[in-house]
Amino acid sequence: MNKSFILRVVAIMMLMVFINYWGIIFSVKYFSGNIQVAKASSQNEKESNEKFSFELDDRPVYKMLNANENNSIDRIQKMTSNKKISICIAGEVNYPGQFYLPAGSSIVDGIKASGGLSRLGSLRNIKILKDNNSCQKVDLYSYVSTELNKAGEIVLGDGDTVVVPEAEVLVEISGHVSKPGVYELKNLERSLGWLLKMCSFKSSEKKNYKIDIHRYQDDFYKNIVSQKIDKRFFGNEISGFLLENRDKIEILVETGNLEKTVELRGHFRYPGKVVLKSKTYLSEMITRQNLMYGFAKDYAEVLRVNDQKEEYEVLSFSPEALLKGDRSADFQLKNGDRIMVFSQALFNRGAKVAIEGDVLKAGKYQWREGLRVADLVKAAGGLKKGAAKIARIERRSVEDGKLRKRTVIVNLEKALNNNSRYNLYLKPFDLLVCASK
Repeated sequence: MNKSFILRVVAIMMLMVFINYWGIIFSVKYFSGNIQVAKASSQNEKESNEKFSFELDDRPVYKMLNANENNSIDRIQKMTSNKKISICIAGEVNYPGQFYLPAGSSIVDGIKASGGLSRLGSLRNIKILKDNNSCQKVDLYSYVSTELNKAGEIVLGDGDTVVVPEAEVLVEISGHVSKPGVYELKNLERSLGWLLKMCSFKSSEKKNYKIDIHRYQDDFYKNIVSQKIDKRFFGNEISGFLLENRDKIEILVETGNLEKTVELRGHFRYPGKVVLKSKTYLSEMITRQNLMYGFAKDYAEVLRVNDQKEEYEVLSFSPEALLKGDRSADFQLKNGDRIMVFSQALFNRGAKVAIEGDVLKAGKYQWREGLRVADLVKAAGGLKKGAAKIARIERRSVEDGKLRKRTVIVNLEKALNNNSRYNLYLKPFDLLVCASK
């Protein structure tokens, strides 16, 4: 056989091996990279939801299920037998998969075997898929009462698949209630009355109460309801009001108007007024228990009103430094102080400006260098019919450690005609108000 022919065949074979080798390496790297990206994307989405979820230890019904499961004689006899059943647990549990449990095991046993619910797991919409293609929907709240826990009566069969979805609405209630904590609501149960019944709110004729409801909006909790209530209050008196996911409700005992208070604002778990004790320090308010996940660690501020009450003194501090025990930034709080803790997301997104009044799309917009009044009005869709020719800019600025607010009047007609004298540059956090005629 020709020697040169053999050499050519060997060279071609080596080239094919080389191409196949690097092709496999590239494919593995490419697809594993895509898988990692997909996993990272899914993980980020999960973390985004998780930061607004609550700890399982805060959920009274979940604790009751684990602490006081009903064990009938028949069920105990089945579980002491040697027979095993195969079940599958999927969804919002810590370790989903296939498990082999003693015959007679309940749905609570199955959830325990899978490591328990995740922080987002639902107790209200669990599905049990049977071998005969039937589906049993389970609301564990209906099996739990203060007298008896009957969740143990839901016995799993061989081949069952338990699907635990994500909870739709989780709200937290605290204060003057018998069973404070986190409760899961269905759509038809989002009234305040249902929640008060579930957490056993019992009023006293000798006390006056106040209810505060905080809702997560624009990266921090805002107090949207603050109402005095009496012993006849059942929650239905706030007409048309529905609770939403992440809402926090606080039932307080009214203590009169003479006490000194400070106000917590922003990224606190329970924003609102707090009664000052003698010599209360900032570090007593800035604790990990009081702050929400995602707070800005490097900057927060205390707004302290002066005697004339026309401006605030701005006292900045680092929450992270206080949490680490640095007392050099600590100081004693005074009556009327407002403690503002921001979210890190707010800083990450950069400065904003806002526009409201007679424009088509009022709201917040990203600030940029060189942004003028006409630019913001255009971004907001323009003026509505009948809008006034005069607007005002509400400007917040810190000068010499003092927070000052001032108003700048703008001739809108000339500003929109690009008259540079009236088409003013906007500063971060400016509010442009376009009034009606």
